[in-house]
Amino acid sequence: MSCCKVTLSANAGIALDFGGLRLWADALHDEKVPGFSTVTPSLWTAMRSHPAFAAPDLLFFTHCHPDHFSQWMAREALDLWPQAKIVLPEDRFPGQALLSGRRERVRLRLTAAGGFLVWPGELVTVRRSGLDWNGQYRAVEVTVGMDMGGRWSRMVLAPPDFTV
Repeated sequence: MSCCKVTLSANAGIALDFGGLRLWADALHDEKVPGFSTVTPSLWTAMRSHPAFAAPDLLFFTHCHPDHFSQWMAREALDLWPQAKIVLPEDRFPGQALLSGRRERVRLRLTAAGGFLVWPGELVTVRRSGLDWNGQYRAVEVTVGMDMGGRWSRMVLAPPDFTV
């Protein structure tokens, strides 16, 4: 009879041990999101020395939201345990496995001062310091207007592989 040991980290994060094969799923996240627990610095220190979280073979993330994934913590885990493989639904690390299949369609609604023309279907690059959603998106809906405050552009953006 095979046995699987499950240990909770925080929120939805777990460590699974299948007779010596260790998989961490959504176990590394450090941004406090209201209503969810997170991996605090003291918990991360405890995890690194806890037998259930020893030398993972695989780091697996279902999605890269801040209550499931931390880029720096994943990087630190890969530095600590270089034999570990990593699977993510987004391209974040060299040599990682890319989770594929049905993807959640996230849409970003963005309003910016100034009028600039973007046609639906075109790629848009968002760059603004302090934002964790910087990157390339596909314009789905575009509205350009003017009011008492001046010109503005409002866009609905989707992942770059979205078909308009």
